[in-house]
Amino acid sequence: MIKKMIVLCVLFSTLLLSACGAVVTPQPTAGSATLEPIAVVEASATIDPCAPQYERVLAQRVHNHMREFDDASTLAASLTADKLPSAIAELQRIRRDSQDEPVPSCLGKLKDLQVAHMNMVIDTLLGMLNGAKPEDLQTGISNSRQLHDAYTVELANVLGLTVVANSTAVPVAQTPAAGAVTVSNAGVGPVNMRATPDLNGAIVTAFAVNEVAAVLGKSADGTWVQVDVAAQPGTKAWIFLATVTLSGSLDAVPVVTP
Repeated sequence: MIKKMIVLCVLFSTLLLSACGAVVTPQPTAGSATLEPIAVVEASATIDPCAPQYERVLAQRVHNHMREFDDASTLAASLTADKLPSAIAELQRIRRDSQDEPVPSCLGKLKDLQVAHMNMVIDTLLGMLNGAKPEDLQTGISNSRQLHDAYTVELANVLGLTVVANSTAVPVAQTPAAGAVTVSNAGVGPVNMRATPDLNGAIVTAFAVNEVAAVLGKSADGTWVQVDVAAQPGTKAWIFLATVTLSGSLDAVPVVTP
């Protein structure tokens, strides 16, 4: 079953928004240098490409690759397992384009963080296809989020902006009993909840960002957990454990057969 795994909505959905906040996409303003003049400027020894009016335009070029990668990652989250290899190939193409993008020294850190994030996402996806352990997948997902957060902060620094923490997300109203084993969505996008513990199972609804739920059961291999659907009383659904954060141990949680 592990070989059928596909990436979570965080990767995973977005990531123009990250766990640490959002940054407005830089856009050239009236009177600022456009993309074509920049190509000429870069070839001139008399003009500094790290001057603010040029740096912002070059940062946009870097960020365009991240936007494309985020969109492709979101699409990958909705694909069935048999289509995942082609999605990975597309992500690898975007990564190559990012690596080939020439940048001045002032944008070196931004580009390095971007490529590191892309590498982590792609490596995690390949791990899913190759049967990696759930805990290793969770580590890859967590690391990719942290790298995206660091990229967002660096982009804000380049643009002279302030990163504002996301504080508007409201957890779904569930209060698990004290001592209960729970799962929570600490990511940047919703996670699919399915009718069966299978990535090809029918989607019941989504497990929202910041939502918390008590674990009712687990799959035989321990890679899926069953929870109540808060918005649909009496309905239960399955969540792929690698896409959420587990609090507590599954040792005493009963195995549930769909």
